[in-house]
Amino acid sequence: MKQIMKSKRSKISLFGLFMLLSVSFISCGDDDNNADFWEKHGGTVWKYSESGASIYARINSSESDPIEVWASLFEACYIYDSFSSAGDTEVLENKENMVVIRIDDSPTEYTILELSISGNALTISSEYYEDGILTEDDVFILMETSDNVDSLQLCDI
Repeated sequence: MKQIMKSKRSKISLFGLFMLLSVSFISCGDDDNNADFWEKHGGTVWKYSESGASIYARINSSESDPIEVWASLFEACYIYDSFSSAGDTEVLENKENMVVIRIDDSPTEYTILELSISGNALTISSEYYEDGILTEDDVFILMETSDNVDSLQLCDI
């Protein structure tokens, strides 16, 4: 599992692995407000759960540490990862309810990650590119929760 968690693509694919159980799509309106995404949503926790699989995401309060993820197939323990430990990241767009981040995996591979919030739903869209060609894309929807992610039992990896 350590190798899985080492690349940013694997982080996005981790979402995909768990979300293959159910993928949903929602439409989010464009927000022209100049407020910062992290100022408004920093510290919020989001959850997806179905058939024993759970994913938590916490939006942090800064561009350098944008999001943390906890994922479990059977809720016995959770695999944890943080995009702050990822390689080079660049914020492409930052609005009150939407942020777009480019995460460089290597000189020829990168991921475009869009986080958008509408009501109590967080939509995470990811696009993975190799040599400038889109090779994988996913959409995930998580619901806001007050669960304490700091108390989740982490898996020994």
